[in-house]
Amino acid sequence: STNRYKVLTDCLKKVDADKPILVPKRTTTRWSCRANATKALLRGYREIKNALFEISQDKEDSGISRVTALSLHNKMSKLETRLYTVFWADILGQVNKTSEILQNPRLDVNTAASALASLTSFISTKRDIFAFKEYEVKAAELADSDCTGYENETQRKRKINVRLSLLDCVQAPEVELTPSEKFRTQSFLAIIDQFESSLRQRIEAYTLIDTRFGFLNKLNTLSNEEIIAAAENLAETYNNDLDDQLGNELIQFKFFCHEFEKNDDENEKVISQERWMYKLILEKNVKSCFPNIEIALRMYLSLMVANSSGERSFSKLKLIKNRLRTSMLEDRLNSLALLSI
Repeated sequence: STNRYKVLTDCLKKVDADKPILVPKRTTTRWSCRANATKALLRGYREIKNALFEISQDKEDSGISRVTALSLHNKMSKLETRLYTVFWADILGQVNKTSEILQNPRLDVNTAASALASLTSFISTKRDIFAFKEYEVKAAELADSDCTGYENETQRKRKINVRLSLLDCVQAPEVELTPSEKFRTQSFLAIIDQFESSLRQRIEAYTLIDTRFGFLNKLNTLSNEEIIAAAENLAETYNNDLDDQLGNELIQFKFFCHEFEKNDDENEKVISQERWMYKLILEKNVKSCFPNIEIALRMYLSLMVANSSGERSFSKLKLIKNRLRTSMLEDRLNSLALLSI
């Protein structure tokens, strides 16, 4: 309601008047909304918590709203919630930046695979015990007077019923972990493992393309035998488009590119080596000399790195083409779709 939103905004204004905190609406399709929402929660953690408590004490509000606000307030008082807030603020910030790279229309597959691999390595560094201890210190800084520790610290330890156990059964002593170690092993590391597994599954989608076309940006470091072997593999895969002269063309093209790399200042501005090579073939008008290389580069550069633009188009199309616009023609539909994307 407007009253609850006013309570939230009034509390957030106390943080920093020059840089106000805006809590965006969370969506399931954009990583930027998740990252911005987590960042806003981290910056105004105490103020949002106080706003929830103020809403829970408002007797003029509905009972459901008051109970929900009090429940969220109690969850934010736990150490686990504070630690997850700091953790996800770090993780989602890098995930959002990597997602923006993958949406670049000039991005190639090899760069996309390298970006995801670097993100996976960044997630793996959070498994270290020192990183977890650092998150605990940052989570403790968000604590108020009513904040609690780990949930396991307040739970009663369960004892084994001796009467129900067999006499000849030798029971191994249970390993006792501290609440911090138990949370790290059972919850924190499990989330990191699941995240890494999801990223590796996405990287595998680029692995096949990388094994076929990955040698194109390594021509200067590969030997002639390695270039011919990689060219034969690519020509065998696309036998209807490439012939067996691809290897010889690549060996000559390696020396041809070497003559222009020294004086080409724009090479550093291009996002990939393959795009620069294709641009060189078109500008120097040597397509007739390297026909197979031109076809291979065109095939590689036309591969779609991500399908976010297509998914976004269909999501917008569902909103545009509704039941009130059933008689809309194709031209108007295309124009409205371009305006919305």
